Amino acid sequence: MTDALSPLRSSRRDRIVSLAQQAFVQSGFRATSMEGLAQAAGVSKATLYSYFPDKDAVFVAVADHVAFRLINAVEAALASDAATVQQRVRAALTDKHRIVHDLVRQSPHAAELFAAKTRLRSVQFVETDSVIENAIAKALAQVSRNPQELAALLLSASQGIANAAQDFQTTEDRIAQLCVLIPNGDAG
Repeated sequence: MTDALSPLRSSRRDRIVSLAQQAFVQSGFRATSMEGLAQAAGVSKATLYSYFPDKDAVFVAVADHVAFRLINAVEAALASDAATVQQRVRAALTDKHRIVHDLVRQSPHAAELFAAKTRLRSVQFVETDSVIENAIAKALAQVSRNPQELAALLLSASQGIANAAQDFQTTEDRIAQLCVLIPNGDAG
């Protein structure tokens, strides 16, 4: 429904979503209230309710914004001028996980935020991962006979790496190690 908003309302909605993202990261899902979100956005509760029926809807909008950012980051890395497919895929996976790390994993409320994401938007993130996997597979088609399988493997493994890592440097280093699985040559 965002596309039916006037430019002013669309801009205000985007600002609310951006500030709500910060509020959820700083305070967690449970501690964030509609009153607190309205206050953070500098709008009345009535104005906030004119955009979102409840806190779950605000969180869904934030999650959708994050999903959009993940896809854009992956697509930008894959479209870069990096010399090899391996370098582009490595950058794509690293950029994806950097966003999640910087936004959610560093929050003291990470487990709560991931639980809210799973409860409210798990289907969206399955679709997001599918878009990302397909984009990676398209890049891998240049060097692999089974690009979809390899993309699925790389995406799943990188998720496991990110989940297990204590810090982002470890995630980045292990993704680099993982990406040596990508062939350097022609798929032919």
